[in-house]
Amino acid sequence: MMTLSKNQQAVCALIAAALFECQETSFKQAQWTEIYEEMRAQTIHGLVYPCLEKSDINLSGRELWNEECLRVIGKSLLLMHNQSKLVSLLEREGIPYLILKGAAASMYYPNPLLRSMGDVDIYVPPICFDQALSLLQREGYHQKTDGKHYPRHIGFTKENTLFELHRSFATVNSEKQKQYLDSLLEQVCTQGKTERVTIDECQCSFYAAPAYINGLILLEHIGQHMRAGLGFRQILDWMMFAYRHLQGDGWSQFQPYAMGTGLEKIAKAVTKMCCLYLGLTGDFGWCMNEDKILCDELIAYLFQSGNFGRKTGNVGMVASVTAGYQNSKNPFQRLQSSGEYNWDYIRKHPWAKPFAWLYQLFRYAGKTLKLPHFLRTLIAGRKVADERKRLMDKLQIARW
Repeated sequence: MMTLSKNQQAVCALIAAALFECQETSFKQAQWTEIYEEMRAQTIHGLVYPCLEKSDINLSGRELWNEECLRVIGKSLLLMHNQSKLVSLLEREGIPYLILKGAAASMYYPNPLLRSMGDVDIYVPPICFDQALSLLQREGYHQKTDGKHYPRHIGFTKENTLFELHRSFATVNSEKQKQYLDSLLEQVCTQGKTERVTIDECQCSFYAAPAYINGLILLEHIGQHMRAGLGFRQILDWMMFAYRHLQGDGWSQFQPYAMGTGLEKIAKAVTKMCCLYLGLTGDFGWCMNEDKILCDELIAYLFQSGNFGRKTGNVGMVASVTAGYQNSKNPFQRLQSSGEYNWDYIRKHPWAKPFAWLYQLFRYAGKTLKLPHFLRTLIAGRKVADERKRLMDKLQIARW
């Protein structure tokens, strides 16, 4: 295995202790501030709540961390409560749905409420999407995005909660693979082959996809975050799913679906990385032949990035934009689309719409010039973008 710093080893040991009751290693108190900040940047600081009393962290540090864990629980309860309200509305109208990620991933954890949740992702089949859209608008959900610039979903807010109403989920390059995953979601919804999932901690019931589809969603979610900034939270969702469903014969049943969506390579690499670094144990022989160097590169990327790339700052922002245009089939069309989304002027003056690409070009230039040490930041961002693209190519999850 690659050599991790002491703080990084501590993070991995705490994850293993919290999720698999592995023996926690003792660390010097002076490290706890850095360890806490790392886990907070990864949005996984709530998971270690059961380990805090056993740790050698000083009293003031432990109290701060306890408070943060309670905030995670409070937000999870709020989201679950507001999710239940939306679910009740959809069920009242007879609209089939599936909860994606979030609560549908948290059920694999020892304590679902300790998994940080940022929003509620809910899928309805395309044939019901307009009905669901009208329902949310009628019930006072504030629409944040439109379907043109975010064709997979539309964002809403209500009661301090962000909701994403999906009509599709996949972003894989192959149209055939994309349709394969989206058709599985649609089929489960329209044919009623859903599994009712109950999370006992908050007494909420909702429909989620069967395990084999849920796993694909979690893998695809990892792929979607690779370009902008992948964090531990997405990886741990997959790890807990694999621990529950993919040991032994579980993989042989899941593998055809992973192959159908082009996600087999990343499934093996991420699972082996979890076995090497994060305490995952069990019957996972199916991934042990995966390239160890690739696993090392992946864990290094996780520590460099943080959830949504928050640790990379301006360099990460430049890298994300650069990678988007590097991988785009039509960079000009992407520039035009971004301009149409960002330029408020064309809402009242549609004649200016053909020039949206020019507005976006100047917008990028303006933001770039405001960056501290902008030339150095641009060069560093381009380098990070190239590194991420190379890693995505090795994982066979390139996104255009």
